[in-house]
Amino acid sequence: MPTAAALNRATGTRMRTVRTLVILALLTAAAPLSIDIYTPSLPLIQDELGGGTALAQASVTACLLGIAVGSWPGGR
Repeated sequence: MPTAAALNRATGTRMRTVRTLVILALLTAAAPLSIDIYTPSLPLIQDELGGGTALAQASVTACLLGIAVGSWPGGR
C-alpha cells in the first residue's frame, strides 16, 4: 500500500503535467488565433494608418516573423 507521502508526490507530479500541457496548448493556439484575428482587420489597418496595400502586407510579414522567431528557441 502506498504511503500518503508517495500519493501526494504522484498527485503533485500529475498536476504539474496537466498544468504544463494546458500552457503548451494555449501557446500553440496563440499563433493561429493571432493570424485569424489579424487578417480580417487589414483593410481597417490600411485605412486608419493611411498606408498602402504593401505596408499592410508588410505588417502581416512582421507578424509571421514574430511568430517564427518566438517559436524558434522552443522548437530546436
